[in-house]
Amino acid sequence: MAIIEAQGWQWAANAAAGAVFDRQENWTRVDAVTFSKAGGPFADATWYPANIGDFLDVNNLGGLSTIYFACYLKCEAIASSSVIVSFGEGTAGSGTAHITFTRDVNGAISCRRGTGTGTVLFSFDASDIHHKWVHFAVKLVIDETAGAVVVEINGDERANETTLDTRNGGTSGIIDYFRFEGYFSITRLAAPIFWSDTGDSPTAFFGLHRVFTIRPDGDSSVQFTRLSGTTNWEMVDEDEYDDDTSYNESSTSTNKDRLTCGSLPTTANTVYSVQAKAMATDPDATPTESIQVGVNSGTESLGSSKSLSGSYELWEGGLETVDPNTAAAWTVANVNNTDLVYVHA
Repeated sequence: MAIIEAQGWQWAANAAAGAVFDRQENWTRVDAVTFSKAGGPFADATWYPANIGDFLDVNNLGGLSTIYFACYLKCEAIASSSVIVSFGEGTAGSGTAHITFTRDVNGAISCRRGTGTGTVLFSFDASDIHHKWVHFAVKLVIDETAGAVVVEINGDERANETTLDTRNGGTSGIIDYFRFEGYFSITRLAAPIFWSDTGDSPTAFFGLHRVFTIRPDGDSSVQFTRLSGTTNWEMVDEDEYDDDTSYNESSTSTNKDRLTCGSLPTTANTVYSVQAKAMATDPDATPTESIQVGVNSGTESLGSSKSLSGSYELWEGGLETVDPNTAAAWTVANVNNTDLVYVHA
């Protein structure tokens, strides 16, 4: 099995549970980062932030006709149709888009031949994932008459369509690139991976992946000033950020809040990673303002310092694949005893 990835995947459930993926570097919209994977079907595949809005283009994938793609996905409320991910031939921006996944204002996800305005091959209701982080995975077979598309959300099969025309012209009907919309816009994606069905097993989806949001339920230690409410933790627990009428704020660098959190549901068995996320802005756009986000499980682990902007953006700590306190695999009990941390850096 050949895998290329961006931002943070390391472990997955498969026949050889705990197999380590090939690591790549993180990316953001503003980082001028280029990195490649050597060897296998993805030799010399170049990843870079595109200069078009919030898209990340991944080119030179090797021309595969059957591919798998997975990521973590969150869909916010939107006013119009939005692209999730697009697969095509040639290069992103100048090639031929074969298959594009979009979602609409009602939460329906559509599979389209061509661009986001192309022919709808099928759609399904996904309104149940509004405002939720989920694991989104697809399998594509590109063919004019025997094309196929499988879609899984949190390990549940939502679509399995065969005998489709999934080839949108092009010279040979292969996948050379994918393009996805970054988490700085309406559709938020993280930790994408892309793999072929050639090479070592497994040659299918990795098995059940579910995403649980563990919400703050108390203050461990606080230095930020709350704008309203009675406690700091109450000001960070919501799906949609508001218009600066609540939340916590700090004008002092190094101020830090630690928030205790609720527990995982009993259905959580194996925990592959933990990640802290925060929405933050700098209203006066001071160049030196920045934030760090992370966890404290007895040992604190914070992501790198990120410069704030004058609008709300999603900031993430590291994807912690082991408990920083034990340097061993997470246990459910350890996750339940972990605090979320954010710092005015």
